[in-house]
Amino acid sequence: MNVPRPIVSDVSDVSASHPHPSENGSMRPPEYAQPDGLYGASEIAAHLFGDETRVKKVYNLHHRVRPPHRFPIYRMAGQLVALRSEIKAWFALQREAQSSNDAASQDEAA
Repeated sequence: MNVPRPIVSDVSDVSASHPHPSENGSMRPPEYAQPDGLYGASEIAAHLFGDETRVKKVYNLHHRVRPPHRFPIYRMAGQLVALRSEIKAWFALQREAQSSNDAASQDEAA
């Protein structure tokens, strides 16, 4: 069933609901802009790999890794978004899981 979309009578209604580029060119919507947020694949790539051009690796992390090990990247307004705090916690969990797997394999070998 197709529901008709509301007609926007004023241009200000449209500008309030759609993101605009900020001074640095990123499409950072103000409603979820956070100091620990990374907005866009290039910003996430720069944080993770130190290189904005490694965007393909970010998309691979988002699409190829399945739960429960999925990398904490989300889509908001058609853009990838990540939080530095969640990335740090994800790395800590991966490190903990790896060390427990290493300990289990050493016990089996003994």
